[in-house]
Amino acid sequence: MTAIYEDITYKVIVNSGTGSNDYAEGASVTIAANEPASGKRFKAWTGTDGLVFTSGGATTAMATFTMPADAVTVTATYEDIPPATYTVTVKDGTGSNSYAEGVSVIIKANEPAPGKRFKAW
Repeated sequence: MTAIYEDITYKVIVNSGTGSNDYAEGASVTIAANEPASGKRFKAWTGTDGLVFTSGGATTAMATFTMPADAVTVTATYEDIPPATYTVTVKDGTGSNSYAEGVSVIIKANEPAPGKRFKAW
């Protein structure tokens, strides 16, 4: 009678992404984060301690690692996209700075030279 062998596999669970399956030790495993909700962006994979990445890494939405001899659970995390900021430069006055979109900005003209008055920006 001939002995039959099967590969020992370990489970990969990917929360908020793809790549969940059973893999043999040493297999190449690719994980990909789901598309973020509106106003969010991918931040990092949690649960990656000890994984050996061969492509990408814990802070890339798609990454590949070598399967260890143990089960792996990873979770894609997301963060808010910060509001866009714009630089305002005021010549001959105050109020120059970087401001978020939609924020009211107060600018003030410098005191005019004697015999002059402020006319317009």
